[in-house]
Amino acid sequence: MANGATAPSCGLNTSGTNGNVDCWSVGRDTSPVVCVPDFVNGFSIGRQGSIVFYRRNNGMPKGVIEKAQETAAEFLWMPEVVAPLYDMMKSLSKTAWVVLTFVLVFMFLLAWYGMYKEAKLAGYQTGVAVIVPPISIAIAGVIVLIILIFFGGMVSPIDVFGFPILHTYPNTCDATHPELHGLLCYKPCPSNRHRVSDVCWADTQENGVGTPVGLEPCPDGWENWGLLCHEPISWRLENGWLWIPSGGRLVGRLDHGGVCPGPQDAGGLPQFDDWYKRWKSASDKKPRTKKKCSEPANAHDTERSCEEQKLVEGAVHVERVDGLCYKQCPSGMTHVPLMPYLCVKTESNGKPMRLDYYDADSKVPSLIQLFGRFNPA
Repeated sequence: MANGATAPSCGLNTSGTNGNVDCWSVGRDTSPVVCVPDFVNGFSIGRQGSIVFYRRNNGMPKGVIEKAQETAAEFLWMPEVVAPLYDMMKSLSKTAWVVLTFVLVFMFLLAWYGMYKEAKLAGYQTGVAVIVPPISIAIAGVIVLIILIFFGGMVSPIDVFGFPILHTYPNTCDATHPELHGLLCYKPCPSNRHRVSDVCWADTQENGVGTPVGLEPCPDGWENWGLLCHEPISWRLENGWLWIPSGGRLVGRLDHGGVCPGPQDAGGLPQFDDWYKRWKSASDKKPRTKKKCSEPANAHDTERSCEEQKLVEGAVHVERVDGLCYKQCPSGMTHVPLMPYLCVKTESNGKPMRLDYYDADSKVPSLIQLFGRFNPA
């Protein structure tokens, strides 16, 4: 048991698992404790809103306990119980709609017939007696609709047990185009995209500005002339009398675009050359697997030492993009072309996701919506 929690006796003079009756608590220490027979073999108090169970797995050796953590919602509303009930309610809802339609049609015909009989008794001709009821019902419907348009907003939205009864603009987008943007209703954008009017833009993540690249190191034995590397001139004797020179080449230290990380990660330009050589040597080694730093320096020759690991982790702008050094994008993302300070999802073909996706399929929202289906205005 965790956090110093104690299990109630549940009617038994034991502690912990309480014999065959096991206990657990939901949320904080002050939460009610529930006791259920033959279910779990211990409990602990997890973070608020969670339950931590210690179950005995029948397929494991005796005495071995497995731990499983579930949220209170998952425990109280188990999917295997809720899903069938939801399907049942959904079927009943469809049946109710059919029954309601028949009832409304029957009531309309009954009202029509009653008004027809009243008109006949009043002495109207048969043609007039037949036409007057639907016209009267239509006028009454128009009056009710006008009242809802002008005054429905005062009481909307009206929902009964989550079922929509009356909604007014702007909450009248239908199920096929549920998202309101501006004055129109749109379909949801594909995953990893968000809508701005008619365009679904790719979700991006800020990755910071780039830093200047560093000067490429000179080859071993070459002279560093600032922006240039100079190969020393050497002489060799041939045939006992002929001296032939070699070397003397010049190579620019930005000929290959520079190196990353640059001087900013090194703490400045004066110490960059020496710092980069140490960083490059450490980066080429395997990451450190041992947490302790007390072993001899050569205990893991193929791995980085503690100092080398710290040196590698301290350099963050290690990717060269468009002439500058940037931080690495999170896993599954890559730099946006021409905007490397942003990261976007990487497609299955290894290329960055296209930023814009045009989707102008839209609908004009109605002024009112009845029962989540009918948009009479």
